[in-house]
Amino acid sequence: MPGRIHILPDEVKHKIAAGEVVEGPFSVLKELIENSLDAGAMHIDVEIDDAGMKKILVRDDGEGISREDMPFVGREHATSKIRKIEDISSIATYGFRGEALSSIASISELTIISRRKEEVPGSKLISKGGRCELSDYAGSSGCTVIAENLFFNVPARKKFLRSPSHELRAIKDIFFKTAIARPDVSFRLIVDGKSQSVLPAVNSVRERIFQIHGDVVAQHLIEGELKDLRALIAGLVSGPAFKRPNRSLQFLYVNGRPVEHKSLGFLLSKSYESMLRHGEHPAAFLFIHLDPALLDVNVHPAKKEVRFFDQNYINALIINLTRKCLGSGAHRIQESFFTGRKENVTQQRKNNNGELERDSAGELIFGEASRIEMQKPASRNSFVGEEKSFYARKDIPELRVDILFDTYLLIQDEEGLVLIDYHAAHERIIYDALMDRAYEPDSQALLFPHPLELSPAECERILEKKDMLNEIGFEIEEIGKSALAVRAIPSVASSLNIDQFFQDFSGEGERKVSIDELKKIIAEKIACHSAFRAGDGISLHDARAIAYEILSGTHELRCPHGRPFVYRLGKSEMDRLFKRT
Repeated sequence: MPGRIHILPDEVKHKIAAGEVVEGPFSVLKELIENSLDAGAMHIDVEIDDAGMKKILVRDDGEGISREDMPFVGREHATSKIRKIEDISSIATYGFRGEALSSIASISELTIISRRKEEVPGSKLISKGGRCELSDYAGSSGCTVIAENLFFNVPARKKFLRSPSHELRAIKDIFFKTAIARPDVSFRLIVDGKSQSVLPAVNSVRERIFQIHGDVVAQHLIEGELKDLRALIAGLVSGPAFKRPNRSLQFLYVNGRPVEHKSLGFLLSKSYESMLRHGEHPAAFLFIHLDPALLDVNVHPAKKEVRFFDQNYINALIINLTRKCLGSGAHRIQESFFTGRKENVTQQRKNNNGELERDSAGELIFGEASRIEMQKPASRNSFVGEEKSFYARKDIPELRVDILFDTYLLIQDEEGLVLIDYHAAHERIIYDALMDRAYEPDSQALLFPHPLELSPAECERILEKKDMLNEIGFEIEEIGKSALAVRAIPSVASSLNIDQFFQDFSGEGERKVSIDELKKIIAEKIACHSAFRAGDGISLHDARAIAYEILSGTHELRCPHGRPFVYRLGKSEMDRLFKRT
């Protein structure tokens, strides 16, 4: 009986490998553009015929392929990117596996034309059906790769391709996604002989996004950056006024490489959970930079995914950057908010020199109030007697502040109107004071101990966190079996609803959290239960104090839950609204 196991012919092996790398025409384009970028190209032209099935051409002005190397470029695992297994742990290029050109050559008619600047002549390689022809080339320096008649020798693969229009959309997605990460490179796309997109080199990612998506997207983007010893994350995310019905404008790049991160949409939704409704999605262009040794780029044949050294750490970076961007400035209200035309809300921000940016009319986007130093807040809790203002400041400069509906503060300044939700703003001030590392907890003793009416299990969970509560300024005493009394609370939380706070906080003991996370939870709950609430009848003195503190530029302009609480309507918008300009 003959053996049933045999070795596959090379031709079959190559086509199977090609199926892993080349999913469709867009995969070919991705690999060829990345090769051009690795070659140092500053100008890349792409030509597409018949949704890439007839022809995909990529022309660049990079360093080119030498005559000596040309015979090897179509061979399996031929690469200039790595030489030993250790090199895979420090990959800094787009390609490295040596499978792209060999895979493309096995399922198409491939032509490569190249000349290095120092060579005369260059070389031309034609590969078809495993046969290669090499000849001289005397044209300009750089490299041109042409893949024609895709899957001509694997007809079964064509059956699984989608419609030409769908394949063309996938090609454009790859083209634009790659171009966003390299604004310093010029790109041109020609489809069926017609110029579809010309992207000259620009100075920033924001400018490249404007080239591709226009002002409708670019004007809503907020820029930010976070950095620590292990990684840097930078990028642009949309403000709360911008929303999409899908996640098509959410991109993640790792060391310049576009990657798929299955949790990206969820992480962004978590950051925007108090701003956008279910089914509404923000835009995000995020760039993570870290030591190549801290990630594995070899987990997917097409290099679409990477594996991080610590996925939770990366997820936290994404959430923290998004929240930082959303809280970095007041969100601008323009006259379209009142007229019903398309929303046009932008983020107030500073440029690289720390100067306030100006809008298209030259108007300052955000006027920063002078800094007023906080003093320790006086008591506002009825347990300790006389009620006083939340901020006992000696000299509060005159500020035109009106209180609307016992909920909002309306402030007029030279630039226009600022609208503040004072409950959320007050929450942020208290939260930041508690989280400030330089903050020394100051306890406020209660005239009479406040008994806590909790279940035995809830009391036990609170006692487990007693040391952390003491660090923030609480003083808790066990007065009997499963009975607690509060003798002091943090001074900054003088109006704390003690019963409600401890009922909420006791539930946190059911899940394991780190010390830092627990401190945030405590600070968040204290802020929530201590801040002035809508309808509290806030005094004008307290309103001015909150307004000056928020406009000082030292606080993130979102409450600890993530809700923005400052909006601005500029005078120029009001003038346009009333047809005065």
